[in-house]
This record gives sequence, structure tokens and C-alpha cells, in this order.
Amino acid sequence: FGREGTREDINGRWSVVFGKKVNKRAVYKRDGGADDGSSYYLMVNNCGQFQIADKIKGECEGFAVKANGVWKIDGQEDPKVKMKPWTPPKDDIIAIT
Repeated sequence: FGREGTREDINGRWSVVFGKKVNKRAVYKRDGGADDGSSYYLMVNNCGQFQIADKIKGECEGFAVKANGVWKIDGQEDPKVKMKPWTPPKDDIIAIT
């Protein structure tokens, strides 16, 4: 599932970067970062599209951009790339009453 080949390190969980917003929307950082040790950020760019870039910025120049429901990675469409909220399994949730 997800991205295969180049940039497959975008696969995985992303967490909110507290205190950071672009275009009044939250910014997310790839948990664990990129394979080369840098960081990946997911945000809504100035064009109103989701994008992934190595810096937090609004300019419409991320290496990955979601347009018309499909992600383009380095200019190539990749229908395998999906984005969905993560919810922990119910077994991991406990309630103390």
C-alpha cells in the first residue's frame, strides 16, 4: 500500500506540528522523518491544495501535491498514495472511571 520506489518514505504516520499553521490550517510532520534524515511536512499550500515539502511554506512548490483527488509525486501521478486519519485500535484505549 502507499508509495513505492522513490520517496516511499512519505508513507507512514504524520503528527501535528504544534503552533504551526499555513493558510490557517494545521501543519503535519512525518513521524521519523525522511530516509536521508531530513523532515517532511504536509500542509495546505497557497493554491488550496495539500502538499508535501521539506520545509514549512505556503508556496505551491512541494514535491508532492494533491490535485483532483490524486497525488502527484515529483510530477508523476500516483493513485496508490492515500491520506486518511489514523485512529488507534480500541484495545489500546482504556477508561478509568
